[in-house]
Amino acid sequence: MLATFSCSNFIDETLFSKIVLAAARDAGADLQLLTRLEAGPDHPTLFGHPEGRYLKGLMLIKKD
Repeated sequence: MLATFSCSNFIDETLFSKIVLAAARDAGADLQLLTRLEAGPDHPTLFGHPEGRYLKGLMLIKKD
């Protein structure tokens, strides 16, 4: 199981997923996405401020 996170507003969810996918391919790992993670309700973001969604994560599992 792999839990990976980013805390950068310069890396959006799409780019983060592409980076993790490329790393998995380089490692020869076939990963399955279990869930996407984000900040909890105690960390609200403004609708017109997408940079505030800088906390993101992926929970993955290696397929056999």
